[in-house]
Amino acid sequence: MKVIWHIAHLKVGIIEKVLNENKIEYIQLKKISIRGIKKAIKMYNPDIIHSHDFRASTICSILKGKRYLISHIHNNTPWIKRINLKSISFIYIGLRSDKVLTVSESIEKEYIFSRIIHNKILCIGNPVSRERILSKVKCCENIKKYDICCTARISKQKNPLRFLNVIKELNKDFPNISAIWIGDGPIQEMFIQQIKKQKLEENIKLLGYQENPYKYMKQSKIFLLTSDWEGYGLAAFEALTLGLPTIVSNVGGLPNIVDEKCGKLCNPKNINEYVIKIKELLSNDTKFKTYSKNAIDKSKQLDNIEIYMTKLSNIYNREI
Repeated sequence: MKVIWHIAHLKVGIIEKVLNENKIEYIQLKKISIRGIKKAIKMYNPDIIHSHDFRASTICSILKGKRYLISHIHNNTPWIKRINLKSISFIYIGLRSDKVLTVSESIEKEYIFSRIIHNKILCIGNPVSRERILSKVKCCENIKKYDICCTARISKQKNPLRFLNVIKELNKDFPNISAIWIGDGPIQEMFIQQIKKQKLEENIKLLGYQENPYKYMKQSKIFLLTSDWEGYGLAAFEALTLGLPTIVSNVGGLPNIVDEKCGKLCNPKNINEYVIKIKELLSNDTKFKTYSKNAIDKSKQLDNIEIYMTKLSNIYNREI
């Protein structure tokens, strides 16, 4: 069986390195286009096309021919909730696809036309492995250098300004509060300027992309994610695995990861919900330790790598 696993533009360097290290065969496309994907399909002649996200799925649904097409959606972006060109176009993608895979049930619930392609949609979650994460921090010291951390792209979706405002409020009671953001992104410069404007340069450090973000997460007390929307919310699972109480927006797949025993699901429109919970955890060491233990226990419940791979194999073999 031949499979085009991921038709997408490969960022030279980071993704390429991972593929080569794991001996994964791939065809690099300069851009996602009908011409480029058509050429890849002709060159590789796959039995199955597994396309990821909206743009790749749109092109692959046009070019699939008689091949088995899987459209894999990783995010519940705001357009899925409204009538617009993209949400209407996705009806065509769904009807042309043999399976539409999602990372959380929230995607189907929020997609305005989901009833039309309901029989094609299957939520398979995300492959998550505690072992992989813990292997990356075996040699890392367990000293808590930072109060708060976030691992995410600096993008509109993650709402870094909300993160900044939470730290700003916490700074009133904790003048020496230390927060780090691991990752880069398209609105990074704006974020830097806002940090300077609010005079929080000593409190918020941007560490940029890190090949091993887990060593910084392990050295943090609390994980904070202030997203406007999410698909699965992988970073939250990573934080729980490392024993971090996890304070997140109540969006997307995050309610399936975080509960009131290991963190807090916050209303994105109410910044005080994030602030109050973090204050509570930073001020009460006993409660912090209880939440930290519960975080690890929760991650053990979510660990699913073997189940996920079996499920994906069954999909490829058309058994589900």
